[in-house]
Amino acid sequence: MSSKVYPIDISGIKSIGTEEWMNNYYIPVTGKEFQDIFNKVFALYVDHIKQYNDDVAYWIAISNTKITIMIAQYILECLRLLRLKEKGYGYVIDEGKKRIPAHISTYNLTASKKLTGYSLLQSLH
Repeated sequence: MSSKVYPIDISGIKSIGTEEWMNNYYIPVTGKEFQDIFNKVFALYVDHIKQYNDDVAYWIAISNTKITIMIAQYILECLRLLRLKEKGYGYVIDEGKKRIPAHISTYNLTASKKLTGYSLLQSLH
């Protein structure tokens, strides 16, 4: 069983110590990867909006574009936990220590897999 702990905020770094954090520094998902994920989610959302000829549905969809950032953040979190698990981390820590869920491996998001288009969202079902 893995006992490696990954700090997810400053409280987590304080808990494990700055020296330990610096020695094992690892970024599971880069900012560029997140931007790519968001861009793909947003593009898919806009493509679906274009399918509606109904003005009401169109404006409801436009007014809720914030959902794209929430979806992108959800995908980011799943990918982050999966990559941490693949690197041997068993826990994340902030103000409290939490086990990385075992079911995270059931998502079809491997660290080496290129995430593109609709398959990105389908892999989360």
